[in-house]
Amino acid sequence: MRGCGHALIEEIRWIDTLALAQTRFPGMPNSLDALCKRFKVSLVDRTFHGALIDARLLAEVYLELRGGKERVLDLTSRKGAEAAAAFAAAGGHRPRPRPLEPRSTPAEQERHLVFLAGILKDQSLWQGYGLEIEAAAPN
Repeated sequence: MRGCGHALIEEIRWIDTLALAQTRFPGMPNSLDALCKRFKVSLVDRTFHGALIDARLLAEVYLELRGGKERVLDLTSRKGAEAAAAFAAAGGHRPRPRPLEPRSTPAEQERHLVFLAGILKDQSLWQGYGLEIEAAAPN
């Protein structure tokens, strides 16, 4: 354990996007800015350097690194969000044959929902898909 008293995240649970980019584009600049420009990911919303903005940009870059994104996975447009919501509402996917076990405790899930309701408010990604945060905002 290091840092804030939590165990390190197992390597199988994360993906090194820099390694993906270096494999795909050896010898080229592979910073987040360079990858955004290469994949034509808009940097208009990046008025300052922040973790939430960078995470959204990296999500789009990651989709491109893995072979391109489908229209319904467009994280920036309202039209893409509406298409994804319609796809899900129409039952466009099958349930997993073996559901995944949760990796967070119920207490961690509750704290996360409180964080989202109190901090992010209307900026959460899934609200564009018609999903609501169920936990109450912090006092």
